[in-house]
Amino acid sequence: MLTAGTILLTTGAGKFWAAFSSVKLLDVVDPILGFPFRYLMFAAALMEVAVAAACVFSERAKLTAALVAWLASSFCVYRFGLWWIGWNRPCPCLGNFADALHLSTQVVDSVVRAALIYLLVGSYGTLFFLGRRRGKRSGKVALLRQ
Repeated sequence: MLTAGTILLTTGAGKFWAAFSSVKLLDVVDPILGFPFRYLMFAAALMEVAVAAACVFSERAKLTAALVAWLASSFCVYRFGLWWIGWNRPCPCLGNFADALHLSTQVVDSVVRAALIYLLVGSYGTLFFLGRRRGKRSGKVALLRQ
């Protein structure tokens, strides 16, 4: 969860930076939600930073894994929606934050996709592991009671 928190804090910070930048693409209306990408970036940044804080400060592993799984799944559904309608442009996820690092939009898009896959696999894997571990414990408790 610390790794997920670090990723989300980094991408959230990049999105905050982007939301307040002068990148013209951020004024384009999002084709799925119907409002400018700038507002979408700001909302996504808030959610990412909130989930990152939960990952770093919460001791409830199942809750934090569920939050990461929810957020990563939401991003996947959104990206799938863009693909479905034929939106083939790279994600403007980090706006001019990527420019400040001298990275192309293709590289940033690939890195963000890899991070998204990592968050999905890691969070659902953690939930699966925690569920199995809990199931084994309740099985042992049932055996002890018999």
